[in-house]
This record gives sequence, structure tokens and C-alpha cells, in this order.
Amino acid sequence: MLSLLLAGHVFRGKLVAKKRKRKVLSKRQKKRKYIIYFGFLFSLLLILYYSATTYQFQNLFEAILKLSEIVLTRVFGRLSIPAFMYVHYFPEVGEHYGLTNIGMLSNVFGFEHFEDTKTLYTYFSKSDKDGSLAINSIVDFYGGFGYAGLFVGNVMLGFLLAVLDRILNKLEKNNINIVFTVFCFVFAYYLSQASLPRALMGYGFVFFIFMWLILQRGFKIKLRRFA
Repeated sequence: MLSLLLAGHVFRGKLVAKKRKRKVLSKRQKKRKYIIYFGFLFSLLLILYYSATTYQFQNLFEAILKLSEIVLTRVFGRLSIPAFMYVHYFPEVGEHYGLTNIGMLSNVFGFEHFEDTKTLYTYFSKSDKDGSLAINSIVDFYGGFGYAGLFVGNVMLGFLLAVLDRILNKLEKNNINIVFTVFCFVFAYYLSQASLPRALMGYGFVFFIFMWLILQRGFKIKLRRFA
């Protein structure tokens, strides 16, 4: 929803022609507007986390306090903790895993699949329960290839995002392309909590590109018919 609001803000006035003049807002009104937006999104996160948990809260105050803590730590701090774990674990405890953590490649080439997020969760939590860590693409570059992978991976990722940004700037502002822009935002978001291969394949960004190309072609055909 945040991606949709952001894309709608970027493409405002491009999708639907507005005949009426836009109202000029003061700084105070703009500030109040942003507070309402972020307050709505924060409340939405509270509702989503509440619907996903099985914990029984004693009262409404406890529920709001605990869920607010979960949301704030998830957004601002929780995803940075695994970075310290990976730097500690590799290569002192275990060797850098290269590409062995990609399940698709292990199935194709037959090598043993190294589940890095589950292995490090078990090592640091000392728990018998199954679990995994959420790591970003930068940490995965280090875990796979060390500091050399960190440098090369960041250059590669920066080039990929620069190309994607250039493509988005040149796209015609229509209804199909705004949906593609939203999924680009979602893909960039997943890079903060998943490796690059997982963000591309596991979360479906590559498959969505194929679907977008098909829809783009159908959209052009329909425009020609109307013309």
C-alpha cells in the first residue's frame, strides 16, 4: 500500500487528467497530511501483526504497546541484527558458502544446499524450534564471498538498480506501468530482508516482469484497435 501511494504521488496528473485546480497547502497542512498518512500505515501494520499472532493479550493497552514494539523494532532495528551474526560466523565458525545457499542451483547441479539463514538461527538461538533469519542482499554478498563479494555485489546491485531506475523514468505513465512501478518498489524493499536471488526468484520479481511484458503487448494491441 505504501508503494501504491508513492507511485500514485509520482505519477499524479499523468493517469487521470484533472480539470480543477489543485489546492495549495500550507506547511502546517502538509505536515498534518503526512502525519495522517503515516499514522494510517502504522495502524495498518498493528492490525496485520495482530491478525498474524496467536498470543493472547490481557487488555487493549498491552496489545497496542506490544504490537507497537514489534512494528518499530521490525522497521528500525530488527533486520540489522543478523549482520553482526554473519560477520561473527563467517569465516571464523564456518566457511563462506558461495552460491550453495540457492536452492534452485543445488537442484540443478546436485550439490548440497546450505541453508544459511536456518543454520545461523540455530547456532545463535540455541533453540530446538525451527526458525530462520532475515538478511539483506548486502549481508548475503558477504556471507557468500567475504569482503570481495561485498564490494563486487554492491557494485552489481547498484548497477541493477540504476538500470531499473532509468527504465522507470522512460516508461509511459499508464495504468499497467504504474503497477510495474509498484512491484519495483516491492522488489527494492525485499532487498532489505532477502538475498538478491531470493528477491528475484523467490518473491517472483522475474516472473512478474514476464507477466508485465505480456500485459504491455496486449495493452498496445488494444490501443491500436481503438485508434
